[in-house]
Amino acid sequence: MLQHQKVRLPRFRPDPDRVRAAKITARDYQILEAIYRHRFLRSSHIVGLVEGSGQQILRRLHRLFHHGYVTRPRCQLDFFHAAGSTPMVYGISNKGARVLPAHVPGLDPKHSRTDWTAKNNSVQQIYLHHALLVSDIMVAMEIAFRNHPSVQFIPLERLFPHRARPITWRVESRSRKSSGIYPDAVFALEALNASGELKRCHYFVEADTGSMPIERKPSSKASSFAGKLELYSETWRQKLHRTELGIQRFQLLTVTISPKRAKQIAAVAGKIWHGPGIFLFTDLAAISKSAGCGSIFHHRWFTAHSGAEDTLKNCLAAG
Repeated sequence: MLQHQKVRLPRFRPDPDRVRAAKITARDYQILEAIYRHRFLRSSHIVGLVEGSGQQILRRLHRLFHHGYVTRPRCQLDFFHAAGSTPMVYGISNKGARVLPAHVPGLDPKHSRTDWTAKNNSVQQIYLHHALLVSDIMVAMEIAFRNHPSVQFIPLERLFPHRARPITWRVESRSRKSSGIYPDAVFALEALNASGELKRCHYFVEADTGSMPIERKPSSKASSFAGKLELYSETWRQKLHRTELGIQRFQLLTVTISPKRAKQIAAVAGKIWHGPGIFLFTDLAAISKSAGCGSIFHHRWFTAHSGAEDTLKNCLAAG
């Protein structure tokens, strides 16, 4: 229980003297691992990912913050001013990162030497906004497939346990310009096909907040979403996903802010790419709704050429 409950505790400054210390529990390690894996999570994300009652998890989060295991980025203050009551955003702290390697199998101890507290305190709102969109997408995916009877969700750290983060590779565009690709997230789905063979498809995720222009004039050297799509299409054409990452097949999932923008980006993709269906587009509201009712496979994704027809299941079917 909290001490001096009538005096409100500071929202963004830990106050360990007024919050009773307690032994770190197995649930606390689950909370810390989830925050560490996703970089930033809302409290609502954590409640969805971690087993237990929502109130218990929120109490544990409260205690973990005031005893220095997690941080609350101050730039989220603008979220509260704009949206009223908003779930609190958490990041891992130095103290939290240090206790994880001994309790989370496969976690590289060198990551605990990063100054997470300083990184989180200096993060800007535009970065946090994008990072939370990535978390929205990945949490929805993870929850959707958690109890799926035939499909297993495989997170990045299990796919490439010995590869440096972030996952990146270089690709030469058709104009002979070499650029790096940095997917916002990577995961895989695995399932048995009709013949009983285990099939796996890898997914790269791009979270689009709407701040980047979809297209620019040909003479412009500034970035655009069309430029990203060209790099992914060249990755497929040059088979870099096989030579650089050792994977046989991938799809790019673009999740944006509205159905209108998803359709606009899909239309541009149709001008860039005429090969197999590697591009899928949707908006966050649609994917969150379908995840909640366990029907992401049945959710219609906009594609570059065939409209809203293909689903995630196509990648596994093609294997």
